[in-house]
Amino acid sequence: MLTRFWYCFATSFLAVAVFSLLNSAHSRQSGEVPTGRVPADSVQTPTWDSIYAGIQAGFVKLRPIFEKGCFDCHSDQTHYPWYHNLPGIRGMIDKDIRAAHKRLDMSKGFPFGNRVRPADDLSRIRGALADHEMPPWDYRFMHWNANPSTPARDSVISWIDSSLRLLAAHGQYPFGQPDEALETDQGEEGADSSE
Repeated sequence: MLTRFWYCFATSFLAVAVFSLLNSAHSRQSGEVPTGRVPADSVQTPTWDSIYAGIQAGFVKLRPIFEKGCFDCHSDQTHYPWYHNLPGIRGMIDKDIRAAHKRLDMSKGFPFGNRVRPADDLSRIRGALADHEMPPWDYRFMHWNANPSTPARDSVISWIDSSLRLLAAHGQYPFGQPDEALETDQGEEGADSSE
């Protein structure tokens, strides 16, 4: 009876060992990694949709700033002022809004709805904000609260800088130039000091 026990035990042990070896050999042939780690070649690179979704998340956080100073001209959510109904003024405002909306449409978020590459849009917005060109002075004259505060402006510029870095890491540079992907204040100071 004891011999039968050892025979069953040895047979079971041998069967488990053979099964494990066969399974291990099959895993190596099929490319599976038995350690539980994910193989490097199976890691997916991000798609443009996922990259744009990450940038859109930042845009959503900053949307109140854009609504306050940009949406009247650069979206389909225009709030016309009382003086829009005055003769002559109406045509001027409508013309400005059509031109601005054609250049940059923020209605549906990022990427913005026009035919320009997203990195180009972001670079233009950054330049206009940094130079205090947007919102234009004639709009700010009648809409005093449209001009972003310094912290709001800095928040938008910071979002644009990080978005441009992300796009550049995936090969999309403003206006197709890698050296213009991100011009920070520090980089511009460095250029000035070498002159």
